[in-house]
Amino acid sequence: MPQDVSDREKLGAADMFVVCAMAMVCLLALWLVYLAPRVSEPVAIVSSPWQDRTAAEIAARAGGNLLESGYNGGLIVAQSDDPDFARRLAAEGALIIFNPRVFAGCGAPKS
Repeated sequence: MPQDVSDREKLGAADMFVVCAMAMVCLLALWLVYLAPRVSEPVAIVSSPWQDRTAAEIAARAGGNLLESGYNGGLIVAQSDDPDFARRLAAEGALIIFNPRVFAGCGAPKS
């Protein structure tokens, strides 16, 4: 039994798709702005598992100071006053560089 869908219903589905796509783009943009590293603030650094250097080694070569470490050195939090720190981390081989605020509230409290 064929179903006839009117042009009005097709337009409604297309409109809904556009609205959902725009919402996703806006949410992604907000998320990227929130996670973007800021100058002179700590950054979280993830090194790739297939690399021979740990995230701490990458941060040290880029001129950063290690603040915290986790996941066997694959994820660290480092800081530098250099305004090009994020760019230098990427040049040294950091897989992902982001604002560590995303981890706020995770883990055990420090005593």
